[in-house]
Amino acid sequence: MKNLIITICCLLGLTQATFSQTKAEKLFQAPVEEYKKSPMQTLQNRASEDYVFMSGSGYVANKAQIVALFKNVSHVDVDMKDLKVRQVGNTLIATGKEHTVRHYIDGTPDLTSDYLSTYIYEIKGNNLVYLSGQHTPPAPASSPAEEENIKNMLRQETIDVYAAKDVNGYFLDSPLTFRGWNTRTGYATKFGYAEIKKENDATFGSRPREMNPLNENFTFKFYGLNACMVTYNQYLYGKPNIPSKEMRMLEKVNGTWKIAGLMVLWDYSGNAFEQANVKKPIETETNSYHAGNIDLMNKQWAMNVNYIERQQENLKTVAGASHLKGTQSQAFGEEYKKMAKPTQQTYKIPDYEAHVGSVNAWATYTQEVFNADGKLANKTRELRILERFDGWKIVMMSCVEL
Repeated sequence: MKNLIITICCLLGLTQATFSQTKAEKLFQAPVEEYKKSPMQTLQNRASEDYVFMSGSGYVANKAQIVALFKNVSHVDVDMKDLKVRQVGNTLIATGKEHTVRHYIDGTPDLTSDYLSTYIYEIKGNNLVYLSGQHTPPAPASSPAEEENIKNMLRQETIDVYAAKDVNGYFLDSPLTFRGWNTRTGYATKFGYAEIKKENDATFGSRPREMNPLNENFTFKFYGLNACMVTYNQYLYGKPNIPSKEMRMLEKVNGTWKIAGLMVLWDYSGNAFEQANVKKPIETETNSYHAGNIDLMNKQWAMNVNYIERQQENLKTVAGASHLKGTQSQAFGEEYKKMAKPTQQTYKIPDYEAHVGSVNAWATYTQEVFNADGKLANKTRELRILERFDGWKIVMMSCVEL
């Protein structure tokens, strides 16, 4: 008899608890359905005046601030998993894994978020009053497969942009999408994919190239399920060159990672690509001199600046001085066209060393000049200083007889 009474009491307690839980869930679901259809109005009507919200990104907001966040939101999709609703007296506590998609009135892209959520309500009659809420980002969703997908996407975007293809599909379609990189003379930034595309067309469209980038030293930092920061080194022209330092801020939209922010830092000072660019005007200037093509020779000089200088002992013969600077050097460059003719000589450079900065460079080398019969005519130690204008231009030369 005693055991029967205990069993009946337990069943009654379980039945009451089950009924209480069911009632609590029903109370919770009603404002959720309202919130989906009209989030701002629901928060305005149901939140207490001293409502407090603690966001997953670390800020605390009051009722007015939270209502303002939803001013431009038409409706919200909400999915709760592992939902637990508990009632303690006239207080209701709801916890669960929340997946939310905000839909905006003005066409702003949907905002998808995933949080571990806790909401506290006060029960007043058959309604709930919002007292507080808290969002906690779930543990980072990192996996080798996810990271590999991101690596492949970033590499393919680089290949496609250099091939002058439209890379819109790789970017978050938002006016806040950002891209920035340093240039040889400063930096360039763009906001919004429309502006990014214009720069793509101007930068890559005129000269599509087939690239085979090598990316290394990846780091991944995931912020919840839908945001990730990636850093890595990228070699565009092979390992002999210095890699660029790359950063991407990614957001996941409908299961696909999109670039929300892009930063690239190039070292223009010491890579083989820039060293070759410096050598090109030096070689062109020397070749055009021996060919008697003084117009082409002068084009390798920054003829429009007043500090260019030539230092050559043999200038005394044709110009009356061993060095010419500024307007004298400019005038000589033009006057020399009247007397120049092909030299019938060849030359050889057994050594060459270039040092490249962001806007200036200098190169030293030994030059051996040979007559048509192959005999050594003269041997000089050469110096060229160049500055970056529209390409590298010579601003100073020095020739010392050896």
